[in-house]
Formats: sequence, structure tokens, C-alpha cells
Amino acid sequence: MTRRGSRARARAAVAALLCGAHIACTAPAAAEAVPLFDGTLSGWSIENTGAGNIAVRDGVLRVEAPAGWLRSAAVYGDFRLRVEFRFLTDDADSGIFVRAVADGVFGRGWPANSYQVQLRNPLGESPFPPVGGIFRHGKPPGETRFDAERAARTSLGTGEWQTLEIEVMGSELEVRLNGTMLTHAAGIENPSGYVGIQAEAGALEFRAIEIEELGDLAARPTTARAADGSFISWRERIVDDETIGGVPLRGSDGLVMADLDRDGHLDIVSVHESDDRYDGAPEGHIRIAFGTADPTVWRSITVAEGPEAGAAEDVAVGDVNGDGWLDIVAACELAHLIYLQNPGRGARDAPWPRLIPAATRGRGSFIRVFLADLNGDERLEVVTANKGAQDPRRARQEPKPISFFALTGDPLDDVSWREHVLTKVPWPINSQPVDLDGDGDLDVVAGSVAERRMLWFENRSRGESFDFVEHPVAIEPAVPSADEVFVHAFNMEFVDLSGDGRLDIVTFDTPPLVGRRLLWLEQPARLGEAWRYHVIGSYAPDSLVGLSVADIDGDGDPDVMTGGYSLSPRDSDEPTPDASLGRLAWYENRGADGWARHDFSRRQRGMFDKFVAVDLDGDGDVDFAGTRGNSGAYDGVFWLEQVRTAEPRAAFQRARTHDSPEVPLP
Repeated sequence: MTRRGSRARARAAVAALLCGAHIACTAPAAAEAVPLFDGTLSGWSIENTGAGNIAVRDGVLRVEAPAGWLRSAAVYGDFRLRVEFRFLTDDADSGIFVRAVADGVFGRGWPANSYQVQLRNPLGESPFPPVGGIFRHGKPPGETRFDAERAARTSLGTGEWQTLEIEVMGSELEVRLNGTMLTHAAGIENPSGYVGIQAEAGALEFRAIEIEELGDLAARPTTARAADGSFISWRERIVDDETIGGVPLRGSDGLVMADLDRDGHLDIVSVHESDDRYDGAPEGHIRIAFGTADPTVWRSITVAEGPEAGAAEDVAVGDVNGDGWLDIVAACELAHLIYLQNPGRGARDAPWPRLIPAATRGRGSFIRVFLADLNGDERLEVVTANKGAQDPRRARQEPKPISFFALTGDPLDDVSWREHVLTKVPWPINSQPVDLDGDGDLDVVAGSVAERRMLWFENRSRGESFDFVEHPVAIEPAVPSADEVFVHAFNMEFVDLSGDGRLDIVTFDTPPLVGRRLLWLEQPARLGEAWRYHVIGSYAPDSLVGLSVADIDGDGDPDVMTGGYSLSPRDSDEPTPDASLGRLAWYENRGADGWARHDFSRRQRGMFDKFVAVDLDGDGDVDFAGTRGNSGAYDGVFWLEQVRTAEPRAAFQRARTHDSPEVPLP
């Protein structure tokens, strides 16, 4: 996490990412809070006590020693619970049970399969945590962050009314006392259960208890807030898809933004594999959406399609031929690179001259492509990785090249393309240029899926020659951990999160191909030392694939936008138990308080492979352009408009009336 003293460096790093990255329906109604306590015990049952210690007096619920609990009549899954209470005695000790399963008891008749949020007065002496602490009764341990000192400072005196808020969403739980965050707990297992109030010691009173069921992620009111106090929600806007462009886009993957026609508006170049499954057919589309003064209006054209864009996977833009106009290079999984030369003033209407370099034809499966000046001669090299086959799981895992092509002349001339191989590894997945060591030239960071490792190539090139030295990216935990973590650089962002002036790497761990946890790797001070990994947060049960670093909430710290990879059928919304689904979420950097994940959409279908952070509507906050795949006719290009309001709105407003359905987190 970024230390507050390093915000200037963080802002500069985020700005560099923004500038140099790979160079109308009604919102769903928000759920409403409903009272669980109406001044009577209607809707509740008293469990395991007959001592009269749980009772209502003058419309106020009083709970005191010695035993038992008050159980809700209904069970709840994802919800936000708000309780107004006060301690009547200094030794008051109670708790709120959530997702309690009434299949056994412990202690003085309390539910043995439950999670308990403490309601203990900090003024009393006890070995147990004060208000806000967590107990996991009959459940395995899990990650818990609880600030007991903050709880003691925040809690009001005996006899004063206070507000406790508990939010349970999926496998995570958060607790706020009087508006102050106290607790974040992960690994909450029971998908649903009763809400209850414990009777243990001393006495407490409750005058209000209300619950808001949160349902799907898009419909629930956002709790994410910007630095200015406003609430952050998101509105989806479609740039290019089958309905708008008339082209059956499928398998949308890589995306870059740049002003290709030099009209002062950013354009979007996107690539599309054009299939719903790996069928080996060399089809694809390379599209340009030309921007206008209105970010909701785009004019899209196809610059390459069919076999010449066969399973197009990634794309880069840059002035390759030195004429002042930005050209395009795309990586195609079937099975070459293609260079598209900008015709200049006629970029929107004239044909784009092209070349599939002979040195790349039939070369397996190009998975990544970047343009970078590696030796400082003001000419761009084409940096790429070739994974060998569109689906390497079904192919022999022989080493394949991570390489770059130097252009010695006209890029439309085959003889100009000269390949330089950096290394060969089984199933290479990335080859991203970045000045990792801060010496002023561009290094290359790469990875191998088959070997589940990362490596980087230190650039020592001078003049016309090229010279690179390979280094491993060995990792170790930042804190003692029994977890085994593997990274292979499928997607990466580079930013100084430690505040030491060195670029760190934001990526994800990879049990399979895509990730279940978002990580950042802290660059060591000396070459050869291990990179320490820090867990930003879990993505389970979904699989993480796309990510982009930007200051989303405007507080000067880098946050992270993420997208999931759905593994359910791509051409239908048939429910698939336990499958990863198409989630959108961002991680808020809270500095010393860690990270908070804000989920705002989880659709049955959707692969969100690429994001570019940019203020598209010019309102001063960060929006995101992206691609969506794995979802049939919903595939294509979109952008997420960040919306800030004084009051919370639904977290996400979909662009389409009909779309793949939203699915709650389990």
C-alpha cells in the first residue's frame, strides 16, 4: 500500500500509466432497508432461555445476562444490518449473530455454527475483543482485520445510543461503528443463515434494527465513496458490438486508445477472435472506433478481417514508419503478426496498407504485441510472445520464443523484419516493455504459463546493437504464509506501491490460467533478491483476468479496476454450478488500512480482458474503456462511466435492456 508521503510519486506513476498504456435504460431499483424490530418480538423467537432476560419494554428491546439468544424468523444471505443500541452497564457483553445455522448449541445456548460480531463495552475488563470483534463459531479461521484500539476510541459511553452496521456480502464481512470502519473479515462460509442477538453479560438495549438485502451486485446501492465524500457508481456505455456496428464480433480481447486521425479525439482500436469456442478457424476482426466530441457517439470501421485477422488477440499502436501517423500491429493466435499502415488524412475511409511479415507466418500463436524503442534510435521495435498454439493445453509444451522484431527499413517490406529471440519457454504469455530498473531504457517483463513463473530482461542495449540479460522474478511472501503462490504475468500493471521509488508489479496468482487473488509484487532493492508478494484481495469464486491501475476515488492513491473471466457457456445463459462468472470490481487503496473490494456487476457471461483508464467524458474523474468477450452477441467494446452522486445509487447501470443476467455472489 502506498504511504501517504509518497502520493506525489504515486500520482506521477498513475499519470504515466494513463498516458502510455499499450499506448439508455433505467437503473434497476435499489433494495430498501426494512425494520426487523418494530417495538415487539414479532418475527423473532427466544432461544435457550426462560429467564425473562430478553424482553421488550416500552418499545425498546432489552437483552441481559445470563444466557440464550434472540433469533430472526427468516434467513438472510447478503445484507446490510443496521442496529441502534446502547450499553446499560460497563460489563455489558453481547453480540450479533449472522448467517447462523441452528443445528447445534454451545456455551449458554448459543448457535454453534455461526459468525458473531462482538457487542462488548470497551469500558469493562475482559480477555475478549470489544465491540466489532469477530468470532467464528464452529467455522475454520479466516483472514480478519480488526482495530481494537479504534473500537475503544469510537465507542461512546455507557448509556449513549450508538449505531452498528454489519455488511455481509459473499464470503466477506465488514463492521462499522458510528460510521467508522472497524473490521473486515474474509472466508465467511455459510451462504445464508439467521440473524440473532446474544445474551451473555451485563445489559444492553436496542431501539432500532433494520436490514437491507443486497441481492445482485448491480442493483444494490453503492457504498464506494470518492475523496470528496460523493458516492461512486458506474454506467455502462456500448461503443461497438453486433447491434451497433452490424459486424458479428465475438471473442473481444485487446484494446488500445490513441488519436489515429489526429482530430483531437481519442479513438479505440480493438481486436476480436470472432468465435464462441476454439475451433481452429482463422477468423477475426480488427476494428477502429473513431471518437467524437460526444463520448457516446463513435464511428466504427473494420480495417482487417477474416484469415488475415485470424483469432486476433492483442494490438499495439505507434508511428512505425516515422511519417507522424500512428500505425497498428496486431497479434493473431492463428497465426501471425499483421502490420496496418495508417494512410494519413484518409484514415477513416481509405484502405490501410498491410503486411503479414513472412517471418511470422504459420508461427504458432502470437498472444501479445507491444511497440517500443528498445535501443534509443527513435525507431520502434515489435515486442511479442508466441504461445505455440491457440489452446496450448492440447499441444506439446515445447519452448516457444519471446522475441522482438527490429525494422531495418520500410515496414511494408518483408526483408525489413529481423527477429531477435530473447529466450524460449513453454507457453510464453507476455512480453511487456517497461523501464523496470529505472535506468532510462525499456526492459521486458515476461512469463511462462507452463512453468508458472515470471522473468525479466534487463536492457543493456547501446546504439544500433541490442543486449539483454535475463533475470528471474523469484517471489516470497511479505508476511509468513503457508500459501503457495504462482505468477506468470498474463496481465500486469506497473506502479510504485511501496513508495521506495521503484516500480512494483500488480498482477494475480494463477492456480490455473487466470487468477483467484489480486497481488502486488514489491521490487527488491538489489538485483537477485526475491520480490515480496502482497495480497490485495480475493476474487473467489470467480477468475480474474483484466486489470488497470488508476486513482479511481481521487485520493491520490493508485486503485485497481478488475474484470473476471466467465467459464460458463459463451453462447447461452445456462446456469453452470460453481463456474467462474463475468465480474466487474475495483479495489480501493486505503493506505495503512489495506484494500477494500467494491463489486458492482457479476453477469453469467463476460470476459473482461482489457481496460484502459481515461477520463472520456471530461468531468475530472477516471472512466475505463474495455472489451467484453465470452458472451456471444454481447461481445464488443464498451466504456464504464464513473458516476458521482451525493446519495448512493445502484452500483451499476447496464447499457442494454436485455443482457446476460446478473448473478449474486454465493
